Amino acid sequence: MKITKEGYPIIITIAVAMVISFLLKWIIAGKLFFLFLLFSLYFFRDPMRFPPLIEKCFLSPADGKIIEIKKFFSESLQCECYKISIFMTVFDVHINRLPFEGKIVQKIYHKGKFFNASLDKASEHNERMSYIVDSNIFKYKVTQIAGLIARRIVSYVNEGDFLNTGDKIGMIKFGSRAEVEVPVNLFEINVSIGQQVYGGESILGILKIG
Repeated sequence: MKITKEGYPIIITIAVAMVISFLLKWIIAGKLFFLFLLFSLYFFRDPMRFPPLIEKCFLSPADGKIIEIKKFFSESLQCECYKISIFMTVFDVHINRLPFEGKIVQKIYHKGKFFNASLDKASEHNERMSYIVDSNIFKYKVTQIAGLIARRIVSYVNEGDFLNTGDKIGMIKFGSRAEVEVPVNLFEINVSIGQQVYGGESILGILKIG
């Protein structure tokens, strides 16, 4: 099983603490560290993902459950958009992926608070990293949002980078939220609230382009 590079420092630290505990015959502490080690290995897993071979599909940026779908006027994109929000529990894969190929034209970091990521106010008040992506046909926005426990957003990409559909853009540690904003006139929704989705594989909608 592949592990994300961000997980190695935590996993190694826990493993060392576990070994020391057992050597010192601190059995209970050693067992607790062993459980933490198993959880960390599970949390930082980085499974292979295979985007569907379907033209014009717009994929989920994250694993998790759809908790919000709404229309609103996006200040970032200056048009009416769908916003689709995905809540990630600590049991979901936390690697985030690009929903549709394009160039990262703007990367915006917002310093903020750490409300529970399942709450609507997390979208506006929590610490987050947003990406404006230009596909050459339209622009859309992806946002990583920190949560009550997740307090570190990791970004893998920079402004000017061109990525393919499903490429990794970063991760959020320990329970969080991801959102996309995409123009209403170019998008036919393919998901519903409460649905479980998987980053880089599940289709959020079909693009009405070309």
